[in-house]
Amino acid sequence: GQIDLIGESQLVQKRYNTNQLNESILEPTSSGFIERDQQGTYNEYNYNYWSSPVSPTGSGINADYSVGAVLLDGTDSSNPLDITWASGYDTAAPTSPITMSSYWIYKFNGTANTYSVWSQVGSTGSIEAGIGYTMKGSGTSEAYQNYVFKGIPHNGLIENSLAIGDELFLGNPYPSSIDAMEFIKDNIPGPNANPGSSNAIDGTIQFWIHYNSNTSHNLNEYEGGFAMYNLLDEGIPPVSSQLVTTDGFWISGLGSSDLKPGQFIPVGQGFTTFAIEEGTGGNVKFENDQRFFMRESDPDESIFLRMANNQEQQSQNVSEPIKKILLSAKTPESTFRTLLLGFVSDAIVTDSFDFGYDARNPDSYPSDISWSIDEQRFVMQGVGPFEPIKQYPLIVDVGSTGTIEISLLELKNFDENIDVFVYDALLGTYTQINNLSFQAPLEPGIYPDRFYITFQDDSALSLEELNKKNIIVNYLNSSQDIYIKTPESNIIKQVYLINMVGQTVKSWN
Repeated sequence: GQIDLIGESQLVQKRYNTNQLNESILEPTSSGFIERDQQGTYNEYNYNYWSSPVSPTGSGINADYSVGAVLLDGTDSSNPLDITWASGYDTAAPTSPITMSSYWIYKFNGTANTYSVWSQVGSTGSIEAGIGYTMKGSGTSEAYQNYVFKGIPHNGLIENSLAIGDELFLGNPYPSSIDAMEFIKDNIPGPNANPGSSNAIDGTIQFWIHYNSNTSHNLNEYEGGFAMYNLLDEGIPPVSSQLVTTDGFWISGLGSSDLKPGQFIPVGQGFTTFAIEEGTGGNVKFENDQRFFMRESDPDESIFLRMANNQEQQSQNVSEPIKKILLSAKTPESTFRTLLLGFVSDAIVTDSFDFGYDARNPDSYPSDISWSIDEQRFVMQGVGPFEPIKQYPLIVDVGSTGTIEISLLELKNFDENIDVFVYDALLGTYTQINNLSFQAPLEPGIYPDRFYITFQDDSALSLEELNKKNIIVNYLNSSQDIYIKTPESNIIKQVYLINMVGQTVKSWN
């Protein structure tokens, strides 16, 4: 038999009991198949990150596949044709069926952020179910290229191994959307994971976005970057700057995009994820209960990241919305990074690292601005409920003399607007950034304890008011401890040790 998933149709098979039986059963050796369309970039110089929702007809459910065995030219969706594969860098002039370059089809599973680990598979190489692959555009003159996946649909549990310290290129393996938040909770350690979690990943997923302004196959001329998403239920766009890997490869740093991923990952969409940094590794798993029917054509819901539209996905969560602060951080080289701070009320989230809620900064730029969590660099930070007395430190890296700039992009889900300040501990100044950006000229160096994001200035609690609270602070010479005694009515959230010139030397939660 044949099922033609026309337009945005999807095949959703959900788990309905603890034995993981499915509502529909597929014959593994069936000669039947499904067909499902997906649209990729038109630009022959640009990658999309892909993943097949099917294996070749007759090969068995969740069998390995090759791109050439499952992907067809869908220019005429009702009459898909075999693609002509060429070995060179470029596609041919528009033909029927289309001619595609097999040279740019790669997969990845290895040491994180290491360019040499990419493995070329071409149109005939074997790819495991759930593993993603790269493929460049067809060169069509249309706004996008339509493809058709044809084969036996993937279904049920799909697992792929991920070693400690590695990065894995995955993709939605099903002929339906999947819920990114459910996928993350099924694969992270810690108190916010689902029962039976694989404990394999740190909880942030990355989506490559190649800018349509890109016109070169040369790596150092690429224009693109990684957008990110985690349990804060907010995507952040890619950085507009150079990207350097551990083995010394750079991209141009030109171009930009404000395209952001969201909660639902469409059919055929590939992405990358990082392993946890300690332990023994594990298997990253996809399950049917991650599957969800969500159309890409529904406004603000689900997007295949091909630069064909500019919609932002919107959450379908029914729990209390996470309060969010989005900042824009600009370096002296005019690198723009989006930083996200989320206040979580209905999960166990701390000021230290939390799986699924904190996204490490994976980049190595000469200048950059990051959240500081346990003195490590992060670009997305989840904390507990909003408390206006708290301060959140930044790490500022400066590679060349110039001015940094920090501005407020957006406040989300606050009942009323709050004030947001940048506190400069060296100068003792508070700069409100709700309407104007904060700027500071800096010499090259690392500034780990100077700049903080806070929500009230120094007028909120004067020294005189502090003294009236009968707080006693002593230095104990014998043990070299700082002794602090407060009335029982006071709940102490944070303690800061500040030197004579206003620098924060140490802080304790």
